[in-house]
Amino acid sequence: MVTGGPTLAIEFLPPRDVVFSCSECGDCCRSLNVPVSPAERDALERLSWEGREERLVGKPATVPTMGQAGPGRRLPREYDGSCTYLGEDNLCLIHRHFGAGSKPSACRLYPFSFHRLGDSVAVDCAFSCRAVSRGQGGRLNDREAEWTELVDSGAVSEQLPYRLSPKATLSGALARTYQSFLESFLADRSLELPQRLRRCLQFNALATTGSPDGPTAAMLREGIAKGLRQGKVEDWRGEEMDQTQEAIFYQWLYLFLNPPPANMDTLATAERDTLARQRVQAGLAFREKGSSPWVDNTELPVTFEQVLEISSASVDPAQAAELFERFLLAKVTGQRFLLAGEASLPFTEAVPKFLLCYPMVVWTAKALAAARGERAVAMVDLQEATRLVDRSMGQIATSRLPRKQARVCDFVMLETDFVLAATTTVRRI
Repeated sequence: MVTGGPTLAIEFLPPRDVVFSCSECGDCCRSLNVPVSPAERDALERLSWEGREERLVGKPATVPTMGQAGPGRRLPREYDGSCTYLGEDNLCLIHRHFGAGSKPSACRLYPFSFHRLGDSVAVDCAFSCRAVSRGQGGRLNDREAEWTELVDSGAVSEQLPYRLSPKATLSGALARTYQSFLESFLADRSLELPQRLRRCLQFNALATTGSPDGPTAAMLREGIAKGLRQGKVEDWRGEEMDQTQEAIFYQWLYLFLNPPPANMDTLATAERDTLARQRVQAGLAFREKGSSPWVDNTELPVTFEQVLEISSASVDPAQAAELFERFLLAKVTGQRFLLAGEASLPFTEAVPKFLLCYPMVVWTAKALAAARGERAVAMVDLQEATRLVDRSMGQIATSRLPRKQARVCDFVMLETDFVLAATTTVRRI
């Protein structure tokens, strides 16, 4: 806890066991659309590049974009996806010539984002950052002074409209209570990770009915959690995905692994619509396994069947579990699991959709290993897979699918044993 002014104390809630120090790899400057506010746009347009970077002289400081929330502005990106302001040494030219304070707030924040949670501030740390996914850097608690400055500058998101279900609302404090239960299940190292997922799903199904307020509801939640912890540990393996579940899994996976290409949002409407139709067709081919898998908008020289044949035997199980645990706990603590596109999800919907990330990461790691010509997954594959899946988390909502597909997708995700079926399928050796 640090002081954010004469009377204001800010309690930060950072994810546990996550470390970060910028490795200057430039990945974030090659893969992200950086939004800018009207004030930031004006400030960028006032920067003079004469005598500093001649290639930037006369170039537009920002470009118009059409996002889910409507028209806006962002930093320009080159044809290869890299930010126009990225130097050849992977360092920001704005930072070099004008100082860190001249960069847009989104650049200054990365890989962190902040959300109010009652009287506290939840800290999310993006595993799409290579240093974070690889566990490289210093303790996050050492950054509280820096975070306080960012918070004071208005970088904290408004408190999410917390909901337990589509009809039941939650206070920030009660939302934190539900999150703490998920964290306790995910951190239980006496269980295999799929068993932890099962307990989270069981708790979500049992403890999210009725009104969440009042002492009776609190006692019921505690009783359910205690019963799950003391109950018989069931084998996590269930039936493999059926045909419908498999189609939904691969469609969702395609969206996570293959974000829209750079500058698609700046195209004219007709061009954007054409590219969108092409992506829909590519997604359908991925879903029906009618082509080779695509990862990071690159076609892999393997088949879907070859991916599932890859073994995980070469990875230390404890190391793999530690990575997954760190990743999942960070998303719960940072509240990323509650975000979907421009809206927030109720807990009843968010939990199963979020836990699907586990089999998605496992599948992606196998795909990366297969593309390297290996017969088994390596730790670097798991780290890269985590980075790729996290990149799209919180940005994709089923509502972006055609209406009929969205209804089917939501039903399969929320009303069937989808997560465990997907886990059973992708962990098959």
